[in-house]
Amino acid sequence: MKAISLLLISTGLSLTLPAAAPPLPGNPLAGLERLKDFGTRRVSSSDPNWRNGNDDRRGIAVGATLTLAELEGPGLIAHIWFTIAHRTPYYSRLLTLRIYWDGEEHPSVECPVGDFFGIGHGVDKSFVSLPIRVSSEGRGRNCYWPMPFRKSARITVTNESKVPCASIYYYIDWQKHSTLPDDTAYFHACYRQEHPCVMGRNYLLADIAGRGHYVGTIQSVYAMSAAWYGEGDDFFFIDGEAEPSLRGTGTEDYFC
Repeated sequence: MKAISLLLISTGLSLTLPAAAPPLPGNPLAGLERLKDFGTRRVSSSDPNWRNGNDDRRGIAVGATLTLAELEGPGLIAHIWFTIAHRTPYYSRLLTLRIYWDGEEHPSVECPVGDFFGIGHGVDKSFVSLPIRVSSEGRGRNCYWPMPFRKSARITVTNESKVPCASIYYYIDWQKHSTLPDDTAYFHACYRQEHPCVMGRNYLLADIAGRGHYVGTIQSVYAMSAAWYGEGDDFFFIDGEAEPSLRGTGTEDYFC
């Protein structure tokens, strides 16, 4: 499986579109007039008895795993939306999102819900970026990372807190394709932490094998002293090299 890996890591993506001139860059509405050759699908928490009811929430018991979607490919997940009601503080660090591609045993995405949507430490805050948007002080979480799969996709959330998760509402918007290009790769996201970090030792963001594209990192820091932590340089060592191909000038510069 070609890899891309939250942090965030995604592999190169190539979408199947009708043969035509590409839309002009810079206009997010460009291309809307062009016919698409895929079907649009959605899985949501909508009440199964939608003709007569409106109970659109799902609950997750303590230690339980809720399967949000099981999709048959080829396809591409285009949008994920969550809003969650939970009585535990910092709950978004205690709910774990996992995504499995093509029947794999171990997930390609495994990350606390809050961190996956760009906000660490389990807090509820708004956040705006191109692939991730969180609104209403953390209550509306949106992901727009393109996530292709050839055979299947399975998405789950596990409640690792000590109280039930009262309500989770969700959309999984995806595209059903007839085929995907051979060079289409898979989205990967992982989470790791150290507490405390070791003074003088580089903090490992990721150690990844395979062919792919790195697309970004979400980093949350809790400072244990008044000292400024932002001087730590970023290093990217590619394909086992001894000297990094990419060297930065400080954490504050990498994320500014």
